[in-house]
Amino acid sequence: MIISIFLFYFLLIIIICSHFVNCSHIQCCQEAGVPHHCAKSLCNLNAPPGDLERYSLFDGRRTCATYLPEISTCLADGRDSTACCVKEAESPDDSACFGICNGTMEYDTTRNIAYFQSCFSVNTDAIYKCIKSSHNSSPSMPRDLELEELGENSVRLNWKQPLKNARYVTFYKVHVVESRNMRNTPSVYSTKNLEFTINNLKSESTYSFFVIAHGKSYQGNDEYYKSTPSNIIHFTLSKNILVFDKIKRLPKQADSAELSCHLKVLHGTKPIVEWEKSTIDGTQIIENSQNRFIITQYSSDTTPRFMVSSLEIRNLQPSDFTVYRCHIKGQSQEYGQIEIQSHSFSDSPPESNPPQTINECCLDSISQPHCKSMCNMNPLRRSNFAPMTRCMTEFHNLFRCTLTHMNNAACCIKSKIPYQCLGLCEGSYDLDFFELATCLSYDDKIGQCQAETLNLRPQPVSDVENSYSENDGTFTFTWAPSIGAKIYHIYKRFNGEKWSSETSNLTKYTTENVDEIVFLAVNDYGVSNQNRLIFIDGKWITPR
Repeated sequence: MIISIFLFYFLLIIIICSHFVNCSHIQCCQEAGVPHHCAKSLCNLNAPPGDLERYSLFDGRRTCATYLPEISTCLADGRDSTACCVKEAESPDDSACFGICNGTMEYDTTRNIAYFQSCFSVNTDAIYKCIKSSHNSSPSMPRDLELEELGENSVRLNWKQPLKNARYVTFYKVHVVESRNMRNTPSVYSTKNLEFTINNLKSESTYSFFVIAHGKSYQGNDEYYKSTPSNIIHFTLSKNILVFDKIKRLPKQADSAELSCHLKVLHGTKPIVEWEKSTIDGTQIIENSQNRFIITQYSSDTTPRFMVSSLEIRNLQPSDFTVYRCHIKGQSQEYGQIEIQSHSFSDSPPESNPPQTINECCLDSISQPHCKSMCNMNPLRRSNFAPMTRCMTEFHNLFRCTLTHMNNAACCIKSKIPYQCLGLCEGSYDLDFFELATCLSYDDKIGQCQAETLNLRPQPVSDVENSYSENDGTFTFTWAPSIGAKIYHIYKRFNGEKWSSETSNLTKYTTENVDEIVFLAVNDYGVSNQNRLIFIDGKWITPR
């Protein structure tokens, strides 16, 4: 009797699954770790969520937002119905949820879920209709893409036909994305075969290969019925490409260190940054730990896409002064490298030249002559961000000059400053003039990071006074002791000739034959902002 009842319910479930619920997608979601209430409401193509659910499912403690990647992958099931979703959508311009149509929907903690909800609430019916239609009309993804090296600069790609709806395949598109110097260059080739040869590959580039199966054309659009990409293969002839190589100099008594990493995401790579540490025993993968190593990372919303990451090392130890590498998981052939070196600026001789003034740096950096007038304004005042249409492309050069002593991208990344605003934190990042209005809303956090850098260094030399001795033709300069200074670097020259430098632990300096002089306060962590004086018309003045 009990067995009969069990069989009855088992058959009932089969009937329900066959006629009312798309159980395969619900099962896929549940096996991927999606909670039952999310799988039941979002993974059933035959019963899209109702008007209220479209909001309630993404609010509160039981939000389904964090499971959007798994949900979209299960719903798409190897098909890309984006073209249909755009065509059938009630609001095609509101596209923040269209990743569901091709299995690439992501949950980004740096974005407001309201953008997704706005799109999803009005386009749900169209999205589910298109996905369901694609399961009947589109092939699933090509399988088991493999690469065979043929020679010095050629490869052959081989793959298997789709597991589902292979009969609908009319041709395949082979996608090749060349990555070089932080730029992506895509190429697409069509074939009806299950293999394709690619020639003339370059040793200095990294390549991403994937294949998409295309079905019949719809109203002249051959992108309408197609699969999602096959597995993606990343390849480089040189095996390893060093994207950047930096040195971080810190005194041996430093308590902590902060490193930053900036990498381009190759097509189809899971955007997770991995950090490695060189040790006497080899290479060690760094795990996130609140006590010693704190890793922060997030991606840009730009094209191409970038990942940025910071590594904070607490309780700095002698063994931490070594080489660190960062790379994107699954993309280890492209990596960045940073070496922490033990270095005391106060124990080192002065550089051959003093730091450039902002004006000097600006004049050297800006290439368009008509834009050099920008160098005479104060770039840190908001009122100076007025539109200068012909010079907008030069603004990032101007900002690089203002950040010479305040570079701290790691702190800004740790503070989750948006990628497009990191140019306000460090000169190695470009700053788009059109992003300034958005970025200035983060000026408090950026200012805190700049202060964090400057606070380790001594205060600039101030209260400089001078006297002239007619007996021996010498100038004597005196100044107030700088807070945090161990020594002073003094640069001087006459009539624009080559700079000479001296080191002093006093706050008094006497010299002759000089019409330009620079004072820098120095400690183990670095140098202060400069105090520069020039002699004009019988007086020492501070240049603009």
